[in-house]
Amino acid sequence: EMLLQPSCGNQTYCSQPAHYPSLLIARALEGQAGLLARLMDTNAPDVSLNAVVATEEACPTTTANIPLRVAPNVRGKQMFIVNGQFGAQKLQQLVRVTTCLTEEGESCAAGNFGRIARTECRQRHTEHKLVALDMEQEEGRAELVIDTFSLPSCCSCVIQSFIDF
Repeated sequence: EMLLQPSCGNQTYCSQPAHYPSLLIARALEGQAGLLARLMDTNAPDVSLNAVVATEEACPTTTANIPLRVAPNVRGKQMFIVNGQFGAQKLQQLVRVTTCLTEEGESCAAGNFGRIARTECRQRHTEHKLVALDMEQEEGRAELVIDTFSLPSCCSCVIQSFIDF
């Protein structure tokens, strides 16, 4: 069978790609049962640290728990991510994605501090380890791997100070 290329059209990542190799993943799961057991131990839920409770967000965001199926790894290579029901196995890898609602370079709600500083909302990313399908094994075999993906995690308000010399 032809090996599909992971694609989200014009989006960076998605949970509903046009094509998804469920059969290949099911086969890989059968052949790598040991890996799966190890994964279930290491895939602890992401802990978000909210030390400060803000009454108003300086940079508005949107947050969703997404069962990603295609995303680029940290080396920029698009990968199929294992998510769904594969024969008897159900694998759910939800990623909490938080994206800025502001435009690139837009100032924070705190505003600007006259001539001494300006503010800007910036998208931050966090690395996640996820089970993905490596399509580039020899003999056209596909195999499950644990890969690292950098995904939007929060929107920071950055203050740039102008210093007079």
